[in-house]
Amino acid sequence: NSRDDRFSRRKKAAVQKIVALTFSTFMTSHHAKMSLDLTKEKYGEVAAVGDGIWVIASQHHPGMNTSMPVVNNRLWVVRVTDKGEQYLIGLGVPEPRPHVLEGVASLEKETGLPLKFLVVQSGLHIMFSSDWLDARPDIVAYYPPARVPFTASGKKCLEKHAGRYLSLDLQPLADITEVQYRVLDGLLIHPDLPTPKEGGKDGFFALIKNFRQISNYSTEHDEIHFYLPAVKTMIYGDNMMWYFREGCPFKFKAGGMGNDLVKVQTQGMKVGDAEKVAENWRAIFSWDFTDATGFHEWPTTKIERADVKGDLRVAVERSGQLGSVPKTSSSCVIM
Repeated sequence: NSRDDRFSRRKKAAVQKIVALTFSTFMTSHHAKMSLDLTKEKYGEVAAVGDGIWVIASQHHPGMNTSMPVVNNRLWVVRVTDKGEQYLIGLGVPEPRPHVLEGVASLEKETGLPLKFLVVQSGLHIMFSSDWLDARPDIVAYYPPARVPFTASGKKCLEKHAGRYLSLDLQPLADITEVQYRVLDGLLIHPDLPTPKEGGKDGFFALIKNFRQISNYSTEHDEIHFYLPAVKTMIYGDNMMWYFREGCPFKFKAGGMGNDLVKVQTQGMKVGDAEKVAENWRAIFSWDFTDATGFHEWPTTKIERADVKGDLRVAVERSGQLGSVPKTSSSCVIM
């Protein structure tokens, strides 16, 4: 009997080990499928980053000023289902250069689905909206409502593309589960500063002149944060400082954009309505995300932390935007 008992125990232990190994393998595979894979992202190309999710990377000078260093300007393309109909949507409005338009066309051909609309990610990203609607007369674009309609480019686009340039208040994503979003309003930013594309001047001295106006927080502003459940990823707006991994050759460290920092933007924009901003952040942190990145991070870059959501929350708390800690200029950095 004792021999039978020992055999039974060994058999039971072996079965438990096999079950544990099988479960671990399944969970590892499942986690990989649920993660954002940016390893194939390259400027000028379409990269599949998840099931039904692609990114097209473009080089971009912030503010279209050639004195600014080159950063990324991503277009995220997502396959969605809306009331039984499948189609593609774009998150972001980078310059519609040939490689971007051709990349979208290739995805339409590959999936057999049309691009139906774009979502403008903030009140700052408006200069290319009209170009997109010119290049693609079959689509519409939705914008966050706080700032866009009061800018020069926004007014021109609304006039030229009436009925196709629409407020996000119309809730175009209401019945879509593949993309969730939150308009983070309650922010204040500088007045409309025309870029060189919009008639402003280019070059170093024009850049310095604009920097002097950045601290005039007189205009309501909003930034959209997106959540992609299929890859458990939050895409943040420019209210977060751009993230650059350690070793990235980005040269603007003096502006608080050092490598491997998770930081809330407190210089380029301020909080106007603290209660509204905190409410928005609480909604964002209710998402079950494990990855986070933005529109302007270098190709293949996402926040590289063991606890992405936790570190982001600490950064927001230290900035005072969740109402828990008084804000100071240096309290929002997570090393």
